[in-house]
Amino acid sequence: MARPPKNSAIHLNCNIILNYLAKKKWNKPELARQSGVSHKYLCTLLNGKSKSIPSEEIVGKIAGALGVEPWEIAEGFEPPLRHPNFEEDKPIPKISGKFPLISWVQAGLLSLGVDLYTPVYAKEWVEAKIGNPNAFALRVKGQSMYPMFLEGDTIVVSPNRTPVSGNYVIAKLFDEKEARLKQLLLYDDKIVLRSLNPIYPEILFAGDERKKLQIVGVVVDLMRRII
Repeated sequence: MARPPKNSAIHLNCNIILNYLAKKKWNKPELARQSGVSHKYLCTLLNGKSKSIPSEEIVGKIAGALGVEPWEIAEGFEPPLRHPNFEEDKPIPKISGKFPLISWVQAGLLSLGVDLYTPVYAKEWVEAKIGNPNAFALRVKGQSMYPMFLEGDTIVVSPNRTPVSGNYVIAKLFDEKEARLKQLLLYDDKIVLRSLNPIYPEILFAGDERKKLQIVGVVVDLMRRII
């Protein structure tokens, strides 16, 4: 479990938790049952009446029951800058690659066989060590993937990597011009595109609707400018 920074206070974001409950169609007693946190204490926390600060263990139990990370429901926890889906655990190649930084509209056109590496296609090039010669870069916009991805972050995308459930992907809907960044969740009978920011709804594809979705590539690196 992600740990909060030393000396930081933990504060539950009650509205986000209630949004997750609504999505799951749970009530507070059900969350108490699933998490193992007493119903009385849970209600006190969610009503903002508790004078005590919830422990890391309590936050972890609530987050685990909801199927999210602690930093998604509580202030005081810092989200990781990288995710296990990224290739940080793999050997870094000796030679860096330079990848075209393209627009989200251009990313949506990749299925048409556009050559990303023509000199005039990209106005900017990003250097990264991911060992994939066909990768491209995008600059994050919007708040739908907050707090993992911040507006202005640069992500590197591999179009050759086979996506698995839980990956962050660049997805394209057949009737839209721009591609979008989402978390991919695969089930036996459906596909879900999930935003990390709970105020944005999930996009569900079931049956023939799955044909409307194209996965352009998998996010394999995240670069954040601090200054």
